[in-house]
Amino acid sequence: MRADASNCNLKADWPKKMGEYGNLWAETYKNDEWALPSMKEVVMGIYIHHMVTVEWTFKDLKEKDLDIGLYRNSMKKAFNKLLLCLDMGEEDINNPLTLEILNDPNSPQVQLILTLYSMEPPFYQDLNNACRTLDPTKLETLGPFARAIFGVLCRGWLSDLKRDDALE
Repeated sequence: MRADASNCNLKADWPKKMGEYGNLWAETYKNDEWALPSMKEVVMGIYIHHMVTVEWTFKDLKEKDLDIGLYRNSMKKAFNKLLLCLDMGEEDINNPLTLEILNDPNSPQVQLILTLYSMEPPFYQDLNNACRTLDPTKLETLGPFARAIFGVLCRGWLSDLKRDDALE
């Protein structure tokens, strides 16, 4: 569905504040509205969301006894490779992000979060729709991503101060 004025429900129950979906995830799963996710929660949440979407899209393949297991395994390897590219230990991948990390545009975590937002398949489209509608069915999988990207974007001016190539 394309986003334009013809299919935009202006009377819908829109979020009341910036970052509401990510904060809803934090409150629901961490019992703290301001809690930050770990990189593993962000990356594997997107992986799980992607696989649910793929399985729903190709549900007729199951009826024809065709399995998408090979694709699932390939995607899991790809998403695990993204985590390995951070060059962090298992403990660090499982630790929550920090404000210091989110403030640093050169941190591998911030770069991966922004890469995930801009890559295909368009995870950003699913994330934006879930945030706009406060979709509870996607909160567990896309909520960590929503919280992380909000943390990066709302601190853009701080991270811009640390850039070597920032505009003056």
